[in-house]
Amino acid sequence: MLANSKIPPELAVVLILTFGAFSLGMAEFTTIWLLPEMANSLDTTTAKIGPAASFYALGVVFGTPILALFGTTMPRQKLLTYLLLWCFAGNLATSFVSSYEQLKWVRFFSGVPHGVFLGISGVIFAQMLPSHQLGKAIGVLMAGIGVALLLIVPLTTYFGEIQDWRAIFRVVALMDLLIIILLHDLIPVLPKPTTNAGWQELKTLRNPLLWWVLALSTTAICGRMAIFAYAAPLVTEIAMLPTSKLPLIVICGGIGTVVGFLLGGYFADKHALKTLCYSLVWCLLVMIAFQILIPHAMLSYLAFFLLGTFTIIVPALQVLSMRYAAKGCTFASCLNHSAMNAANAAGPILAGLFIGAGYGWMSVTWVGIIIGIWALVIYAFGHFMLVPKIPSET
Repeated sequence: MLANSKIPPELAVVLILTFGAFSLGMAEFTTIWLLPEMANSLDTTTAKIGPAASFYALGVVFGTPILALFGTTMPRQKLLTYLLLWCFAGNLATSFVSSYEQLKWVRFFSGVPHGVFLGISGVIFAQMLPSHQLGKAIGVLMAGIGVALLLIVPLTTYFGEIQDWRAIFRVVALMDLLIIILLHDLIPVLPKPTTNAGWQELKTLRNPLLWWVLALSTTAICGRMAIFAYAAPLVTEIAMLPTSKLPLIVICGGIGTVVGFLLGGYFADKHALKTLCYSLVWCLLVMIAFQILIPHAMLSYLAFFLLGTFTIIVPALQVLSMRYAAKGCTFASCLNHSAMNAANAAGPILAGLFIGAGYGWMSVTWVGIIIGIWALVIYAFGHFMLVPKIPSET
């Protein structure tokens, strides 16, 4: 099939793995968007079932480092197949849950392979592509998740209203099987795994530059999620828009997310370290702009588009995590995704503390701004104290 097509094998690998990222995004976002329908079906409330969405992120955080260590020397096609079969089982199991407790732990199980799939994909790109194309490939890969955010509104609306919510998880499970079939056709072109055993890759944890990148991943993404997680009340209570406008807000955020990933990949190939610096400044400016724009109904769409472009920072973080880890790039690449998902879980919790203390919905924008400033402090420390100790980037 693909092996006999005119598509360059490297491009085919990028496209198929991006399709895999899209499937992961659908599995992650569907739970969030269909919470009311799921709560009604499972005889509970949306407020009570809400934490189930966070259990997916927790699965990524705790499962990624463990699976990454076991998968460092496994043939790439076999590892990706096992990960996709895991995703298939998790999505299919989700469609059969009958209680909140089951849903919570099934979503945790489903999140475990997420970070490893994306991390291994980045390593495959690094092995197959010239270094000046790595950032763009990672940007395209991650844009698959952004496209999922774009399509989640019409797809979940259809399956939630016309079909049962369980149907969309079965469709995503079938997508996982299709990706396995497509990957099987690419066995000859997938690169061989590294020869480093898992325990040898752990040596990369001694590198302070890797910890610097992980700290920036956690901090920067945490600031975004502190705001993004409270999109609904910000739109209805601050922008004073009706709930019927929420789907359009999500689409604006999805477009910004895709644009951010693609631009971030392009600039990361030019100079990853400079891109990281400029992206952190951009992210802080975006949060300040969001605070100014969100009280105005018509400008709130622009506010969420800009918030979506926060993803411009991700390709540079991923490229640098692999570069600084050197021979431990497989573990480092996966660990970076674990760090970002830890931020996905921590951001809403941190912002929720301020809301619970009575500071109101707008307090989440201040949380995001303060975290953005702290991220720049972390960058400055690493730039002046750690980066000068390595050869200059070309």
